[in-house]
Amino acid sequence: MDKEKSIEFKQLIKNEIEFRERFRKARAELEALIDPVTKHVRECNRFWNRELPRAEEIVVVMDNGTTLKIKRPKDEVARCESYLPFGIDFSECEVINVE
Repeated sequence: MDKEKSIEFKQLIKNEIEFRERFRKARAELEALIDPVTKHVRECNRFWNRELPRAEEIVVVMDNGTTLKIKRPKDEVARCESYLPFGIDFSECEVINVE
């Protein structure tokens, strides 16, 4: 492999390592939202079923004057699908020169 290709390959490996680290952190943040969001959706459903059982949508005027159209909450599966850049299968290893 010539020097130019070697430099390009090293950069690809460094990018791979950085993307993996960033993805792991972002995934952990998203996973930390699962329980609070699920609890919120359940509370919204309980409130709506108790207080607005026949309404499918309502209009709400907030304190700041913003008008919002609110639809009946529903359980929706939240999912994120992505194709990761994990093209390089690597792990650190020790090299032993037996020459």
